[in-house]
Amino acid sequence: MSGPAPDSGRLTVIGVRHHSPACAGLVRRRIAALRPAFVLIEGPVDFNPHLPDLALGHDLPVAIFSFRADATGSAASYTPFCAFSPEWQALEAGRAVGAQTLFCDLPAWDPAFGRRANRYADPHGARAEAAERALAAALGVADQDALWDVLAEAASEAELPARLDRYFALLRPPGTDDPAEAARERFMGAYAAHALRAAGDRPVVLVCGGWHADAVRRHAAQADGTRPEPAAARPDLRTGSYVVPYAYLRLDRFSGYAAGMPAPGYYERVAEAGLAPAADWAMTAITAALREAGQVVSTADRIAWRVHAEALARLRAHPAILRADLIDAALAALVKDALDRPPAWAAGGAAPGHPALAAMLRALTGRREDASLPAPAAAPGGRRRRASARRRSGARAGAPQHRPRLGRAGRPGAGAPAAPAGAARAAGDRPRGPDRAEPGLPRERFTLVRHPHWLGALIEASLWGGTLEMAAAARISARVEAAPDSSPFSPGPCPTRCSPG
Repeated sequence: MSGPAPDSGRLTVIGVRHHSPACAGLVRRRIAALRPAFVLIEGPVDFNPHLPDLALGHDLPVAIFSFRADATGSAASYTPFCAFSPEWQALEAGRAVGAQTLFCDLPAWDPAFGRRANRYADPHGARAEAAERALAAALGVADQDALWDVLAEAASEAELPARLDRYFALLRPPGTDDPAEAARERFMGAYAAHALRAAGDRPVVLVCGGWHADAVRRHAAQADGTRPEPAAARPDLRTGSYVVPYAYLRLDRFSGYAAGMPAPGYYERVAEAGLAPAADWAMTAITAALREAGQVVSTADRIAWRVHAEALARLRAHPAILRADLIDAALAALVKDALDRPPAWAAGGAAPGHPALAAMLRALTGRREDASLPAPAAAPGGRRRRASARRRSGARAGAPQHRPRLGRAGRPGAGAPAAPAGAARAAGDRPRGPDRAEPGLPRERFTLVRHPHWLGALIEASLWGGTLEMAAAARISARVEAAPDSSPFSPGPCPTRCSPG
């Protein structure tokens, strides 16, 4: 494209931590103030033709499930969204101001994307981890999540942008390159330059992980404004991108999620009402979880816990009770016996070694999930199937449904996976049978029933193949490669998470 390079001074790159309420609020406010022509978001560019699918009134969380598969194996990745994800707020705020809202990152099938299972999992490296540990020690906090709460979630709106800039510059100093992320950052920068050229004299906002922000700015300033296009997928590569139901359990960092925040149920309340009401909710949720697990939590225990949490918050100069204050006080007031290992939040996400800790973490995770039944864009045979009514505990009848669609429509085989595509979930109902051991041969009756997440699981299972034969062969091959000395038919971990839950 001829002509002068676009003016990168009209570009605002907002570096965020994924699924942070503070960053979500910052994104929403900045877009409302700037009213840009374009809002660009770190997300799979091949899904842009189907962005309307994300505006159909979902009960969040949902995710874009992307897969690629060939004769040598399969891989999948997720781009999850909840109400307090900065990327989701960018989508909504961009639509509200009339901006053209687009994803601007490489598709998950691009070789530069690697084999990561989560788009937002940035490979920070040893230097960033050391810098974060030093900062946590200087501020007197125990771990990355407590550090983030002090720096960002407890910051005032006026202080937050400068704090984020300094924090991300500490993790990755300005001007430094990350070879593992260079192709993605170059692509996002070129996409921003293209949007600047198309925007005329209006501003452009780009939202991405803070790890990428400075590099994206540099690449945007160097690009000529030509729209970048990802390399075409190999002819033998099957690819697809769908909207699928998701759940807070899968978003929780303590459950193995490689990016974002722990305790999504708690941070949902932070986003909705603020830190103090979120602490009240968390105390009630943890108390209920512990009582359900059989632990006595008396009124006196609850009062002692509250007093202890308030004292910790004041001692640590926090403006309100933060998550770390809440759970540290719970350990002191509610857990009566000694722990045989550090708690999960102080041990890098290790599994809790005490049932009370496990109950606390489950309570803070929350139970929210999108249990809607998505309908494929095109069913086998070319006929569109309608989704059943959205179903979620507490969901209103007749709420909008969503239809997952491929991010690369029109490609041969781009329709929905042919059922059954590799062991989508089923469930069993036992209407008759003894409820205790009895002499003689027991007689039981079972009925197969449809699992509430069956269609989402079916879509995710499509990474193994579009037919039962393809899926079975790919699944067996993957198990053999993962454990060549064991039987492929023996129970074992799935190399790729391919079903919800």
